[in-house]
Amino acid sequence: MLAQQSRVDDLNQHNKNRQFPASNPLANLLVIVVGALTIAISVVVGVVAFFALMGVVICFAAILGARAWWINRRIRAGRQQDDPQQGGGAHVSQTIEGEFRVVAADNKKTPKN
Repeated sequence: MLAQQSRVDDLNQHNKNRQFPASNPLANLLVIVVGALTIAISVVVGVVAFFALMGVVICFAAILGARAWWINRRIRAGRQQDDPQQGGGAHVSQTIEGEFRVVAADNKKTPKN
């Protein structure tokens, strides 16, 4: 138990007096410069990767848009070919309208003529 307490005290003391790893000012300057360069390079690589990914997304969107346009064009051409007298007008419904009357099965009457 006493060994653990002394180890905790050593860690606390280390965290309180946290400094650069070397007491040499040139080594400290080198650590700062290398750290700053690493962060700068990471940011640049991140920006380049972002723009590359956006380029891929834009290319896929353009391909999908062109494909949808092509399919819609073929569908419109097929409709015009099926019904040439309409020209380019709106598609007319092919619904047949009529009336009906329900005749009960037990109440069958012969028509009066």
